[in-house]
Amino acid sequence: MKRLFKTLLAIVIVIAVIIISAVAIVSVRMSGQVKAFDKSGIDLSHVADGVYNGHSETDLVIGECPWLQSWFEDCDHIVIDKLK
Repeated sequence: MKRLFKTLLAIVIVIAVIIISAVAIVSVRMSGQVKAFDKSGIDLSHVADGVYNGHSETDLVIGECPWLQSWFEDCDHIVIDKLK
């Protein structure tokens, strides 16, 4: 009985170590990928009117963000609408 308990305990410990290691590895990779995103500022007053598509990708998440850029001369401001 003790031998069976020790074997099951060893199996549980090995599985736990594998899961913790996998989570740690993915966490380190994701932080590196997020830090590598292009976060440069864009001066929207120099962007032409139109529809633009933003795209970012990591191992676990893919993000698409289409948006509409419009410049209205009469009210002197930029309107950015997120498209669905």
